[in-house]
Amino acid sequence: MHYEYEDLTNQVLAQLSGLSDLFVFDDGSSHLFEPASKATVIAIPENRGYVKAVNEALRVLGNLHTVCASDPYDAVWTLNNDVEGLTGELLEALSQALEKNKHLAAVSPAIAGNGHHEMRPGNEFRGRIDPKARRESFIDWVCPLVRMSAWLDVGGFDESLPGYGVDVDFCKRARDREWRFAVLPQFTIQHEGRGTVKHLPDKADHANIGLMNKLLCAKWGVRR
Repeated sequence: MHYEYEDLTNQVLAQLSGLSDLFVFDDGSSHLFEPASKATVIAIPENRGYVKAVNEALRVLGNLHTVCASDPYDAVWTLNNDVEGLTGELLEALSQALEKNKHLAAVSPAIAGNGHHEMRPGNEFRGRIDPKARRESFIDWVCPLVRMSAWLDVGGFDESLPGYGVDVDFCKRARDREWRFAVLPQFTIQHEGRGTVKHLPDKADHANIGLMNKLLCAKWGVRR
């Protein structure tokens, strides 16, 4: 996903050099993104915000009207543009984990510096690298490999939610439909956090954790 800040998106594409089927969805930037390396750019005519833009992107890549393929994609690696540590080896490991466990809706690497217990690296507490996928209740939507059949079954992100919290909500709805999630703790990526959203004029809604908690509590009928 891309909006305005080309240096962020280009640094992600540089990490992915050598991989095929790279797509950049430009979410209504003032100037259509021009990649410094190989990628297919798809314009979303007006800025819809992260939630609606991701839904649109996966609708395009997950149905028979894909741009550069005759068949729909089985899985899509959805990437924030403020991450480092992306490699072909990581993508291969994520793909193998998804192939091995047909109940996984998505699988993610660990995320350095993330405050969530679920996303910790494997050697942070154990003193060694755990080579197995670790089952978790939810994952952050920073760079998961997403099974398209699960995404379509659950219905994507809830567009009534402004931003933060849509991943937690998706995971809950997916678990209710007996899908599962996992982290590969032996792979760790660096996430700057708020690389794009901190520049947006309406960032209060996109990144307001208090609002997220309020909306999720109301939706789920819980106190916190």
